Amino acid sequence: MTDGEVTLTVREKEPAQQQKPQQADSNGIITAANNPEFAALLGVKDPFDSSVAAFAEKYKGRTIEFDGNIAGIIPNDKHPRYLFDDTLVYAGDYSTESVNGPSFRFEGITWSDFHDGSVGIPAFVREGQNVHIKATVDKYNPDNGIFKLDLVEMTER
Repeated sequence: MTDGEVTLTVREKEPAQQQKPQQADSNGIITAANNPEFAALLGVKDPFDSSVAAFAEKYKGRTIEFDGNIAGIIPNDKHPRYLFDDTLVYAGDYSTESVNGPSFRFEGITWSDFHDGSVGIPAFVREGQNVHIKATVDKYNPDNGIFKLDLVEMTER
């Protein structure tokens, strides 16, 4: 047995690359494809989940875009063809058995919000309709589990 030489090489540890958070698309719009937090939010089953409040606070004033469905509408008593007092939407396709994501709510949707030149709320805006939504994050109410959005655009899908 012979004594062999042992060479020890010491390398300085490279700093771990910090993973950059996903950015919104070039228009600044947050989608499930470009923001993992939003993707997870759209899958929550409990509207009181703590992630809902955290997302609403972090992204207040930012624009989000997603496929959703109209779960409920309360038309205005005096102007039901032109104004909805409250509209409840969820993520994904409409189902009578389950919902996905927070309880998103729009208040005071008017026919002019659709910018399509028509008079009256478009016929596709009805309970049970699958829609594509672009909206601005407003606020979350932890007392009732409602996540308020301001409508930018809603289209039929």
